[in-house]
Amino acid sequence: MRRRIAEHPDPAIRNAFTDFVRDMVDRKVQIGIVDLEEAYGQPRMMLASAPSPSLRAAVARTWHDRPLTVQMDLLADPDPQVRSARHRAQESGCPA
Repeated sequence: MRRRIAEHPDPAIRNAFTDFVRDMVDRKVQIGIVDLEEAYGQPRMMLASAPSPSLRAAVARTWHDRPLTVQMDLLADPDPQVRSARHRAQESGCPA
């Protein structure tokens, strides 16, 4: 199915998944880390330090088994939405 979508002549069909994921990031809706990696074409380590605060916040909300260095970076992020997303995550690794 993925191959059929990737080969579809209509760009709206080919890009629908990527557009959906990016829209969910902009709307601050939790989406899986694997979906983020696929839509943005980068590994989670790169996404955690992306220029976009919305994308970093999305990573903070969904990547629960992150390394300690990533956790520290998210907790010290200059953008409040990223820090807040890290604290609100179900498995944030931070005491309430």
